[in-house]
Amino acid sequence: MSDTGIAGNDGKTDKQANYTACDDDSRAEAYEQNTGRLIVEEFVRMGKDPMAVPAVLCKNHGPFTWGKSAAASVENALILEEIAKMASRTERIAGERPIGIESYLLDKHYLRKHGANAYYGQKK
Repeated sequence: MSDTGIAGNDGKTDKQANYTACDDDSRAEAYEQNTGRLIVEEFVRMGKDPMAVPAVLCKNHGPFTWGKSAAASVENALILEEIAKMASRTERIAGERPIGIESYLLDKHYLRKHGANAYYGQKK
């Protein structure tokens, strides 16, 4: 278990129960290496493709993003920042009301563009 918050195409993170601090004494000696290991372990545990989910949030740390190039990583950081702004604004607007989207609808939006039988969006 790790401190990573990796969102899948269901829009939910698996981080709520995953707090074994990145910065505890057992990991402080090789902090950067162990933080990277935690991220990799969490992707493997969740069965996520790192190129389909090119960003991760870690407790007590800024975001990590990556891509096929440095420019793609920066673009993913900008996208993550915009998504965070939208999420924050959505929570403020919703107040105490529950927010979210049904899994089947979120899957539909994701898979129509990124799935094996994608039909929506730019051609690659």
